[in-house]
Amino acid sequence: MTASEAIEICRLKAERLNYPWSSEAAIATRRRVWPFPPFWRVRAYIHKDNLTIKMMVREQTREARLVRATWAVSSPPPIQARVFLSSCIKLIVSGCLFWLFARYLQGWPIWASILFAIPCSYFGLIFYTGIVDRMRSKRYKNDKTDAA
Repeated sequence: MTASEAIEICRLKAERLNYPWSSEAAIATRRRVWPFPPFWRVRAYIHKDNLTIKMMVREQTREARLVRATWAVSSPPPIQARVFLSSCIKLIVSGCLFWLFARYLQGWPIWASILFAIPCSYFGLIFYTGIVDRMRSKRYKNDKTDAA
């Protein structure tokens, strides 16, 4: 397989997925990760949509798979006040719970409880977010509103 064949296979796959494609700006590189068979990594930049598409083409089967499609934005999104305040409140509550646990249940001194509660409050926020996201995904798993 050559680089131009890999680019052409990716162009056909992009058409099937309804992604824009530009073969002029596509770059194909052959890679091999031992012990797996070699593959081609194709990267295309579409100027008018400000889009970068990365695809992988398996050399043996000649099938393409979309790895990533990223649209570049001119400026980062603004910080939402509601999300920021919600995260701060969760950090404070989590830190207080860990401090109370270390101070009164474990009997640690105040300075040790504070040093324990600071990093644990971040872990508590991450843990809480993971549980809430998992519960939301289970709740909406059978939702058929987006079905075409």
